[in-house]
Amino acid sequence: SGKTMLAQAQAEKFADEGKSTLLICYNKTLAQWIKDSLADEYEELITVKHFHGLCADWVRKSGQPFAPPKQEVSAFWQEHAPEMLMDAIDLVDDKFDAVIVDEGQDFYPNWWLPLESINALGDEGPMYVFYDPRQNLYVNQKGSVPALGEPFILPTNCRNTRSIAQKCGEILNLNIPTREGA
Repeated sequence: SGKTMLAQAQAEKFADEGKSTLLICYNKTLAQWIKDSLADEYEELITVKHFHGLCADWVRKSGQPFAPPKQEVSAFWQEHAPEMLMDAIDLVDDKFDAVIVDEGQDFYPNWWLPLESINALGDEGPMYVFYDPRQNLYVNQKGSVPALGEPFILPTNCRNTRSIAQKCGEILNLNIPTREGA
């Protein structure tokens, strides 16, 4: 449906309003792609990170060591790194005026509190989450997102051609509507 493009557009809108904005996703490669696709004018106002990179950067920014273990790596990234991030947020004065999350379906429930806390206004600050529960690749449980209000559903695939959407629909046993002229 083009969630990443919408997430980037929302981050740019906040930046145009002068708000420092965190645009965060799960995938390191996607974070780099988004960062590379931003216009230079947004470099100072939009910080693009993948969640684990944010954990590492913020913990180091707080003056604490950050060294992932060689064993039990999954548990570290799922549980310990977000706890370290939460502690670091309390030690670092920097906060963001807005937080945009892409790939929200891949975020574990315990990752949301740090993302709300890194917002200058806490859970009252602007936060947008873009997600598709059918694209959950990493979380082995039903996804959860913060209570942000009523979701805005994007029922039409605006990214793919009709033939691609039709083939995906066959695989998923779904009817996937596409935009006119796709």
